[in-house]
Amino acid sequence: MAYRIWSAVKISADHIQGLGSRLVPLLYILIESAALQLFVEIVLLALYCSNIHAQYVLGESLVPIVGITFNLMTIRSKLHVMTEKMNQQHSTHLVETIGNMPHQPIHVKIPQDVEHVGSDLDLEK
Repeated sequence: MAYRIWSAVKISADHIQGLGSRLVPLLYILIESAALQLFVEIVLLALYCSNIHAQYVLGESLVPIVGITFNLMTIRSKLHVMTEKMNQQHSTHLVETIGNMPHQPIHVKIPQDVEHVGSDLDLEK
């Protein structure tokens, strides 16, 4: 999955305007989460090969670690999106529209002519 994201970023790099791709931070999150899973699996394999009884403890905690890893991926992705939106709102005054395409706000000035007909209007109230 990481290779596919990286190759998509590399192909589309010439067509992206701004600071860079929004997929690169997600790529980092995916790689770091996979590294955590790989580390746990390597430790489990080492314990199994050494015939150490701690392998049973780590083996039983493997399923919760997988769930925690996927939840952390979701939380970190959402935090990244929220941080990106906050930085975008504070750095520029862009407005999000349908489809999340940022545009500059449009200022419309409409002149308004008011006619007062009759003397029954009391403007001092």
